[in-house]
Amino acid sequence: FKGLTPYLPLQAMDELAKCERVEMPRIPAPFWPEGEEKAREWLETDEKVRKLRSMGAWSDLNDRIAGFSPYFRSVEHSAQIKGSLLTRREKAFKEGRINLLSCSTTMEMGVDIGGLSAVAMNNVPPHPANFLQRAGRAGRRGETSALSFTLCKSTPQGEAVFNNPLWAFTTALSVPQVALQSGRIIQRHVNALSLTQFLVQNTNDEVFKLNCGWFFNTDEAEMRSSPSLRFQEWCREGMAESQLKQNVDWLCHGSSLAGIPADQLLTESAMAMERLAGLWKEEYSALEANLEEVKTRQGNSRPEKAIRMQLERLEKEYLLAELATRGFLPGYGFPTGVVSLLTSTMETIGRNTTQQREDNRVLSRGSPSRPIAQALRDYAPGTDTTLDGRVYRSAGVTLNWHLPAAIEGGQEIQALRWVWRCHECGGTGTRPYRPEQCPHCGENDPEKLSRNEYLEPAGFAVDIRDKTHGNVNTQQYLPVRDPLISVQGAVWMSLPNPTLGHYRSTGNGHIFHRSDGLHGLGYSLCLRCGRSESLGYDGNHPRTMDGHKRLRGGRDNDREQHCPGNDEPGAIKDGLLLGASLYTDIFELQLCEPETGNAISPFQAYSIAVVLRRALCRSIGIEQDEIGIHTEASRGPKGESARSIFL
Repeated sequence: FKGLTPYLPLQAMDELAKCERVEMPRIPAPFWPEGEEKAREWLETDEKVRKLRSMGAWSDLNDRIAGFSPYFRSVEHSAQIKGSLLTRREKAFKEGRINLLSCSTTMEMGVDIGGLSAVAMNNVPPHPANFLQRAGRAGRRGETSALSFTLCKSTPQGEAVFNNPLWAFTTALSVPQVALQSGRIIQRHVNALSLTQFLVQNTNDEVFKLNCGWFFNTDEAEMRSSPSLRFQEWCREGMAESQLKQNVDWLCHGSSLAGIPADQLLTESAMAMERLAGLWKEEYSALEANLEEVKTRQGNSRPEKAIRMQLERLEKEYLLAELATRGFLPGYGFPTGVVSLLTSTMETIGRNTTQQREDNRVLSRGSPSRPIAQALRDYAPGTDTTLDGRVYRSAGVTLNWHLPAAIEGGQEIQALRWVWRCHECGGTGTRPYRPEQCPHCGENDPEKLSRNEYLEPAGFAVDIRDKTHGNVNTQQYLPVRDPLISVQGAVWMSLPNPTLGHYRSTGNGHIFHRSDGLHGLGYSLCLRCGRSESLGYDGNHPRTMDGHKRLRGGRDNDREQHCPGNDEPGAIKDGLLLGASLYTDIFELQLCEPETGNAISPFQAYSIAVVLRRALCRSIGIEQDEIGIHTEASRGPKGESARSIFL
């Protein structure tokens, strides 16, 4: 405008403000039919280009554009992307408008791209079948050449494959087996059988809804109890047909539940459904309470819309996927204990209305999700997550309980628990109260008994006011903490040669996964809105929590000055850990050096753990990522120093 540039520095001078008119060169021919050499010659010899280059008005980017350089257009192809968008990307890839896909394991099976000339893997797949499925994507349409390229990381699996590139072609594939000794898995099949029969007999055409809102919520309009309540009564009161009970007996034949009366197993199904329905209703009621907190007269503020969107997603979640995720139905490899990262912000609310695939467990209720043990690492407050080229920063947790009417007066917030670790006997566990001494050995020395208060989050969330960006070079991650593992109560058994070591196992072992912030001192967390921030390196309360606004939006279309938790004593907790308790089958092995009798080294222990896991997976026919491994310094049966290997 008037020969002035809009790109002015703060201290502008006349010579910087006035534009200089230049003449841009005209490319002799479109697309350079005579080849790249002609393009390079023109770029080096054209007088106008040389003059502009000397002025700094012609850059290497201009060279690439004028020379019509080949380029890659890359996009993400993973289960985090909506199904409709994945379909469009696959179509564009086949048409050549996208020529590089960055894929997760979703590309292994069920997707036929065609026309692929190269497949690059950034790590060694866990199983030969995975490798063959991925590598086999290239060269399926008669391409003149096809390449598979694998990066082998410095891990036992990666180095073994690097030393034996024919691994995928020479390894015999394990025959799948059916294990009948797990009571939990058999009970889930009993649950599936009984739920199927109930839905067929008692729901008529309603069964086609199969969403969580229909199944768990009471139909007040028709004065009917929810299908989940009717299912519980149906199981407990023996209303199932005798044929179903006979089928339950047949199902359990030869398993660890054989001989248990069918009525007792159906009662277990009712109890499991009661627990699951309670958890779902707690989450739903908490969202309703949050909606009441930010309600406006108009009823259409951004925070209200965000919460209503969560309520709608919660109600419309596919029922069978939710039941499998919660451990009521067989999961068939789907992760359980899944939590989500809420990524919706004020600038994105209302954009995403596309339905997701019902079997997609990487997206839950429209948001990216992880098993909670992994989410504590990937979604912890302060970490960045990249989703389809955009970076989202987690700013807190979602809360799934009702706050008391007043926090004053020393009332304790429910869902806060204590985790303890005894360095004398190696025991660990969780309690709803602060333990005064180790429940296993009685140790009460604060130097030997660590105790921390923690909260198990229902999920994680970004700040509703956050602006996403695409800079993936400065992402923030938090340190990963090893889990606390306990096999207390299991009986030690000696190896055939007792001097070499001993082992024990349990079907009810305890694992505690945790996140303790950027500096290992915990978080400052608002129990009113869920906003959270790591404590400083000196343990001080973070200033960003003072006068903070609600994580997911405040009253009056977010015109509220700050979160009410700022004014309520006890609403903001400092030094809190985020954690989750899991109970599963655990095997513990302690080995000694044959010559000295001393505990083996950490390096030896981890190498042996990797080998044992591989052997176990081959034996029972499952993939290695289904079994976790861990090693740590511990105590032996007589209190001696040892090194434990856990599977």
